[in-house]
Amino acid sequence: MDPATTARRSLEGLSLGDAFGERWFPLFRPPPFALWCAARHSGDLVSALWAAAEGLGDVDTACAIAGGVVAARTGVEGVPVVWLERREALAGVGGRV
Repeated sequence: MDPATTARRSLEGLSLGDAFGERWFPLFRPPPFALWCAARHSGDLVSALWAAAEGLGDVDTACAIAGGVVAARTGVEGVPVVWLERREALAGVGGRV
């Protein structure tokens, strides 16, 4: 699949249903779509998350998978500074990594 393919078109290319019809929601499978988003945006966490969110359907699962894969590659350095500054401290954890 062409890397320039949009997220919604990738759903159709992955044979996951019609992204624009009512049949789409029952046919949506987050893991393959999320992995496609992660592969397409492997160095950019924010872009991977937005691409996963464009798929609609089970957005939280798709974003969790895509975000986890990309974050494993980029590390904390890939997380936007403003996100790090605004996160809540974890109870019982000494540092804010």
